[in-house]
Amino acid sequence: MRYSALIVDDSASIRLELRSLLEECGYTVAGEAKNGLEAIDKYIRTKPDLVTMDIVMPELNGLDATQEIFKYDPQAKVIVITSSLSQKIRLKAEELGVRSFVVKPITLDKLKKALELLKSPKKEVKYG
Repeated sequence: MRYSALIVDDSASIRLELRSLLEECGYTVAGEAKNGLEAIDKYIRTKPDLVTMDIVMPELNGLDATQEIFKYDPQAKVIVITSSLSQKIRLKAEELGVRSFVVKPITLDKLKKALELLKSPKKEVKYG
């Protein structure tokens, strides 16, 4: 069984990189979004198994989009992917229910670790 993913990042090059890495991990990319508003809409329409969520984006940031996605689907699986994981962002994301983080630059190893954590029934938080 292949899992599906929604890639959310305002950078086209990062979306392309994530697409390649996710496909290498066995995921099918259900969609891409370049801002938080698109992310919410595409999540509702595609209902992916996983969301990779950038934080700093135009129109609606990743934390606010994640909050809306969790309101729609409390069981959503979100990996925050960011270039700067400040304590404020980390705490807010954890408060929302995010358990997995990847700090850019994104590597296959970091992504695999983040994906494994989401499969775990434990509520631990992982930073990659």
